[in-house]
Amino acid sequence: MISYAWDILRYILDNELAEDNLELERLFWFYAEKHGFRENQIVECLESPDFPWFRKKKRTSRKELEMQLFILNFAHPITDEQLEQIRKLTGFEIVLVKSFPVHFDTNKFFVTQVDDLVDVVSEFVKTIGGWNVDILINPPSLSSIAVPLLRSLDEAAGRWLPIIKLKRDESSLGAKFIVDEIL
Repeated sequence: MISYAWDILRYILDNELAEDNLELERLFWFYAEKHGFRENQIVECLESPDFPWFRKKKRTSRKELEMQLFILNFAHPITDEQLEQIRKLTGFEIVLVKSFPVHFDTNKFFVTQVDDLVDVVSEFVKTIGGWNVDILINPPSLSSIAVPLLRSLDEAAGRWLPIIKLKRDESSLGAKFIVDEIL
């Protein structure tokens, strides 16, 4: 079992799929389960001295790993205040906010540009465990891009992906936006 677990770990490390130890552990869970490991076998590997990457004072449980959220951002950068609002609304720990710049050429068909963007996003999503992880979308503001993008992402995921709805903060003097709801 340990030798096969090493193969899984080597695959993750060789392909640079994880940016930090938490992401490494999440991917290890994903691939180990995919290859038939039982939960107690995975925990045994994670706690083994053969795997120093996973050593930490507090063990991350499977339930905690399931309460993690990845945000795909296609709009302006998400502020710390907005991240905290998302945490409160969802109850999830935000693991990663990945931004994808949406700068479309108005002289080219948007549909082909959306398809290219979805290909890039799909490749990234493979590195975080595929479309079965909890993903939240911050859509671009231009509806002629947002609608086909959301349709294509939902199709790739095989389900409706939740999106962030922002609204202008009326109590603010400047152009400040707060998270209104998760749709």
